[in-house]
Amino acid sequence: TKVPAQLVGRDSTSDIAVVSVNKNEIPDSIRDSIKPAPMGNSDELEVGELAVAIGNPIDESYHNTVTAGVISALDREISLPDKKLNLIQTDAAINPGNSGGALVGSAGTVIGINTVKLVDSKIEGMGFAIPINDVKPIVEELMNKGTVARPYLGITGADVTEETAAFLDFPIGIYVQDVMPGSGAYAAGIQK
Repeated sequence: TKVPAQLVGRDSTSDIAVVSVNKNEIPDSIRDSIKPAPMGNSDELEVGELAVAIGNPIDESYHNTVTAGVISALDREISLPDKKLNLIQTDAAINPGNSGGALVGSAGTVIGINTVKLVDSKIEGMGFAIPINDVKPIVEELMNKGTVARPYLGITGADVTEETAAFLDFPIGIYVQDVMPGSGAYAAGIQK
């Protein structure tokens, strides 16, 4: 059943968003049968456990698809063009369109949120999910504030290596190229 939804908040760093629906928009015939999925504890996962990925791969013609596999690895650091994520690796098929769907463990609880898969002619069955314990505080902050506050220094800098320091007669460390107005660095008096 499709109903209108509103964006509550999104966090591009973690690839998580929260949407809400108006309960009155849900047809009476199914309203009372809808229940939230129970959340698991991703810190208790073990490699080899059952993993079931739920999602809508490709397009609407394949909606509500379930694929099964195992937890292949934990704490896999995946580098994407704009971020690094520590993820659960599974061989349950994660296809385009599955992102945002649940990764469910053997106890029937949500243990992760499907997010990405590696695609290459030499790779098969390498999908990834955001651990649910990482998701919970982000969802809570999105629901309460609509955004996730992240600390940042407020400078644009460049590494000054031993070699660079000797060449330019600079100390080893970080060269401050710019300071963002209103940032913590600006308030502390750090200068370009």
